[in-house]
Amino acid sequence: MGEDVSDALRELIQQFPELPKSKVELVLSNVKDKDDSLYRLICEEDGRININNGLKQNNVSKTVSNGYPQHSTPRTPSITNNQVESLTPRLLEGSDLPYHLQPSCEYCGKQLSPGMLETHKEQFHKAEIEEYTKLAYDLRTARFGGGKYTVPEILSQKWGAIIWRVVLPVLEDAKSYAMRMSVLKSLEIMIRPLYKECKIYLFGSRVTGLAMKDSDTDAAISVSGIPELVPAEETAILENVYHGFASNPSYPWPSMSQIHVVTTEDVGLRKILRTRVPILGNTPGTKGPPGSTNGSKEVVFRSTSTDAHEQLKEAKQAIASVGAEIEKFERCEEYVQIRCRNELDAIKMLSVPNCTLLTPKVPPLVFSTKWDLSCRLFGVRNSNLLRRYLSQRHVRIAAAAVKLWSKKCRINDPRVGLLSSYAVALMYVYYLIRTGVVEWIDPASVSLELCPNIPPFSTPPGTATPEVEAQAGKLFVGFIAFYGGQYNWEQHVISINSPKIVTKEELGWTKDAQIIVDRGNCVRYELCIEDPYEKADPTPWGDPRPGRLNVTRKITAHRSLTIHRKIIAAFKHLQDPDMNHSKLF
Repeated sequence: MGEDVSDALRELIQQFPELPKSKVELVLSNVKDKDDSLYRLICEEDGRININNGLKQNNVSKTVSNGYPQHSTPRTPSITNNQVESLTPRLLEGSDLPYHLQPSCEYCGKQLSPGMLETHKEQFHKAEIEEYTKLAYDLRTARFGGGKYTVPEILSQKWGAIIWRVVLPVLEDAKSYAMRMSVLKSLEIMIRPLYKECKIYLFGSRVTGLAMKDSDTDAAISVSGIPELVPAEETAILENVYHGFASNPSYPWPSMSQIHVVTTEDVGLRKILRTRVPILGNTPGTKGPPGSTNGSKEVVFRSTSTDAHEQLKEAKQAIASVGAEIEKFERCEEYVQIRCRNELDAIKMLSVPNCTLLTPKVPPLVFSTKWDLSCRLFGVRNSNLLRRYLSQRHVRIAAAAVKLWSKKCRINDPRVGLLSSYAVALMYVYYLIRTGVVEWIDPASVSLELCPNIPPFSTPPGTATPEVEAQAGKLFVGFIAFYGGQYNWEQHVISINSPKIVTKEELGWTKDAQIIVDRGNCVRYELCIEDPYEKADPTPWGDPRPGRLNVTRKITAHRSLTIHRKIIAAFKHLQDPDMNHSKLF
């Protein structure tokens, strides 16, 4: 290693003692000379130290005992000494902390040294701070009368009528639900040659009754009745299913290339295995018929015999062997064409040798609809728990209104570090419990054995009397008011594990306990929502705290404040008699 580069690197390491020793040694072992890619090894584009970022870019790698990838071949992109020197001031200016440990501005997310943070907020966000402080004060004192707020009847009636008119048409109907359930049954049939005892469970919004017409289908697979698997087992199962579906010639089902259009654009099967929850999913291609409600029901059986009588006889035997029900079959010149009763029976027929789709450009529904399959069964239990809380129709349609509003105001988008629909549902149920609308249900009372793998369709609320509409409006406005000014964002945890208030201090979820390695590897405790079942995974950098998962562990102080401000702004809009509902839904 060149002495000038080596000295610069060691000087940085001395300035940042928080870096794990194993990472430091790994960097030093990979920096061969002054032309090595030091910049990629020690920082990302935004300047934060992230040694893993550089190491993952080489394809030739292996996993070592400490869990980090190690490369057997050096990288050669050049870096000049000027680049090394320019890096140092950027990381060190005004702070003794590494970039990723520096505090961030709640209003814009910019990371600054502790000494510069207050100056930055005073200079750039003075008006925002004043507006937020006033709105929060109005909600907590003047409007709430000391923290208690009663929704005026006029607001309940107005927004109840709007909710019923706007939300009801976007909820999923029974026909769409039945179609998607046939997809899950098809998946189960197709996986059984690999895992005889497999069972597919539906979870998510289609179980809770909050599914929109464009909602994804989430499902979990159980292969042996074991509720919890280690990540390596989950990955292995999904890998087997993927290769069976996609390319394995020995698998009893035709591969994707046989039953689908043979182009990359149309094969939507994908595996995402290097995440906290590995999934296997299907996203329909651009040339196929995504979202089609009519999968292919006609198949072609090609007999080895040239005799017409023998061809029909073999076709009947093939139909009987898989238990498929058919509408008709007829012999053509070179094959027997079979029209199945439905798409599910067509899927069964595809397991027969020499049987293919009549029209390959119209794939079975299992490959023309979007779905995600995992091996985590926690979602099954929590979805059925939420379903019990949302059993009353005015409670459920108000929950759907909250979900629709959260998407409209863009606080429901986990891809950018905000809330997920599941987190929003937990917030809503917590509000119901705290305000006495529903009685608390012990999560332990909802066991996997009591959960149906495909529950009955949650019938939409339908028409309602003005009184029922007002009840839904009251819940929606009350939810906004509760999180706008009554809920203690600094000290409380949104938890449905107990009928009592749970604090961050009780769970050890304080800001001092936050672990922030980089943007992707972090456990934050700004807005805290405790999962009723799932426990926190052990982190590669060592998280010593036991307990359940913080659903919103990725939300920064800036994002938490953004969510709070959007809720306060919504409350302000609800009070406006001239407010158009299109700004909320």
